Amino acid sequence: MMKEEDQEEHVEHGLVRKMIFSAIAVVLLILVMSYSAAVIIDIPGLIMSKEVFGNDYQGEVFFMNGTLVEIQQEYLNNQNREIKACLYGHIEGGRYYIENVEFPQIYSASVQHITADNCADALIDLHSHPWYKCRASQQDMDNLKSNQQDNPQLKMMVMCGTNRFSIYD
Repeated sequence: MMKEEDQEEHVEHGLVRKMIFSAIAVVLLILVMSYSAAVIIDIPGLIMSKEVFGNDYQGEVFFMNGTLVEIQQEYLNNQNREIKACLYGHIEGGRYYIENVEFPQIYSASVQHITADNCADALIDLHSHPWYKCRASQQDMDNLKSNQQDNPQLKMMVMCGTNRFSIYD
């Protein structure tokens, strides 16, 4: 039989072990949740991206004539794949005023990739990414640089939510 002191020490040891295992479990749970959130939401891309307020994107792009609504509707109607849009208008004082949007011929599209006609003479070449995955890929940047050889004023926008975009020169 155990002495009373030994029993108390045994109980205390068991409590300490439970506390240590609980602490380890909490730390592991936090790590798993942090990793999951980072996979679901691209934190640096989210920081780089901004929301449109009204029809104004950061005082740099202004959506006129219902063009933002057209783009948002296309985005919402095609959640199973990326979209692509060519934005036309004029530049005034370094600001892009979008007056017309066209959706080019698409040859293949998935949630992670789109192949479509180029946006000839457009001001902005827009395509979507999955929700809150706002960063342009290296392929996106390579395509932008290539297209800017023929159209130096071209910018690229990545749409990653109905009202969230990133823009690239």
